[in-house]
Amino acid sequence: MRAGVVVAGTHSGCGKTLTTLGLIRALGQRGLRVQPFKAGPDYLDTGHLSRAAGRPARNLDSWLLSPESLRESYLRAMRDADIAVVEGVMGMHDGRSGQGRAASTAEIAAQLGLPVVLVLDVGGMARSAAALARGYATFDPDVRIVGVILNKAGSPNHVRLVRDALAEQGLPVLGWIPYDTALIVPERHLGLVSSAEVDSGRVADVAARHLERSLDIDRLIDLTRSPSEVSPIPGLPPTRSSVPPVILAVARDEAFQFYYEDSLDLLRAAGAEIRFFSPLKDAALPPGTQGIYLGGGYPELYGPALESNAVLRRSIRDAADGGMPVYAECGGLMYLMEEMVDAQSRTSAMCGVFEGRTVMGPGRGAFGYCLVRAKRPTLLLPEGAEVRAHEYHFSTLKHTGALFAYDVRNDLSGVTKSDGLARDNVLASYVHLHFASAGFLAERFVATGRHFGSTSGAQPPARS
Repeated sequence: MRAGVVVAGTHSGCGKTLTTLGLIRALGQRGLRVQPFKAGPDYLDTGHLSRAAGRPARNLDSWLLSPESLRESYLRAMRDADIAVVEGVMGMHDGRSGQGRAASTAEIAAQLGLPVVLVLDVGGMARSAAALARGYATFDPDVRIVGVILNKAGSPNHVRLVRDALAEQGLPVLGWIPYDTALIVPERHLGLVSSAEVDSGRVADVAARHLERSLDIDRLIDLTRSPSEVSPIPGLPPTRSSVPPVILAVARDEAFQFYYEDSLDLLRAAGAEIRFFSPLKDAALPPGTQGIYLGGGYPELYGPALESNAVLRRSIRDAADGGMPVYAECGGLMYLMEEMVDAQSRTSAMCGVFEGRTVMGPGRGAFGYCLVRAKRPTLLLPEGAEVRAHEYHFSTLKHTGALFAYDVRNDLSGVTKSDGLARDNVLASYVHLHFASAGFLAERFVATGRHFGSTSGAQPPARS
């Protein structure tokens, strides 16, 4: 069996995430191998979906990725899965602009030919919910809504009223979830609190119990089953088995956790052996490290703890000074600066690879899709290369002593700014890159690490 469904919503906050978590857990309890996906560039929801499914969630972003790359990512992840559950982004038809379906949940459903289950927040509504659902069901003829799951239902009688109204429109109610304070996942400035800090597995269990009482899972599976066998599943480029792998140290802990799983897969396919480490807790980089990847996250919440791990901070600075390739995104950029100032105006010492500091502000520093153009050659991009990216941060950069590497144009406003600090084999930027958006990104990173390993002979020692 191979099946898939997109869980879409009428708007942000309608209950997509908790419905998706409950559905993943309920299907898994049936013995099905559930592959989770998240529409759009969101890192936080993927952590919660991964915990619920017991396997890594993947991002499906139809703006960052070409239709071919998006489909390949989907099919590769489905190699050993029975059913895909794709959590949508924002409202189903919300995307990069007010015209067309670009970068929306609807576009992903249409590109992959997947049916949609619509989540309706019916708090304070009865028959009006049918009017809302009908609009979503008829708005885009290329998107097929097969049923509705009701969230924040007040009582069985409330459900009956809504179900009768939806039946008039030919939309079945597949299940419902009542209002339950146990289903609330806390939020902060970048979105939901991360899966490293909150027990989203418990939320998934509670949501699953509600759905198991109301959801006809067999019917759902029948509605979402693929009518024919999917096309051949593409593989990743073969890893070079004749040469030793490049040891790539990837920061992963409560402070650094934002990575696209496909990017890590592409690094492995290019010849990297990924070894995770914690800038909060580990005293040294993994043995034999030939490259460092510092992803985004919440370093601003852990400034004193990061500062206190002075031995590791010096190790990273020494590695960068010694020519080791180091790539940092957003939170990783903050960590490579001399100082970081958090929202309470506390200053913490960071690695000091670049001069200057980052300062948390009261509002967003930047948000949205963007086009990145390399002003000069860097670790990942040759001069003149253009790639699509995304940025979302609340800090600003105050620095001296480094040339900007990128011109970054916001896709919505068209405003262009400079970003990206680069020197030698070090590149740090606020933008997040999906390595599947351009095949050379992973190749360049790993090739630089291989060259460093062959010429340095050993990892630079940490100074105490």
